[in-house]
Amino acid sequence: MPTVFELFGIRAFIIPGDHEPIHVHIEADGGFAKIQVFPDVGIIKQAGIKPAKMKKILNLVRDFREEIEEMWKANNSFNV
Repeated sequence: MPTVFELFGIRAFIIPGDHEPIHVHIEADGGFAKIQVFPDVGIIKQAGIKPAKMKKILNLVRDFREEIEEMWKANNSFNV
């Protein structure tokens, strides 16, 4: 699974062939999350990640929106 970024103990990755909406999967602190990227950044689901870490994750996803979209399109071109 292609990694978009790995910072501060947070790994964000794309699953090739995944469904819409454009989103990124997160592993952090032994928990996970799925974050929608477009049209707006938001939590689809999450478990085991503390609120302060989720805030950092959402900010990182906003910062990496373009990279996430590019990687999504490269791995899910049939969905675009």
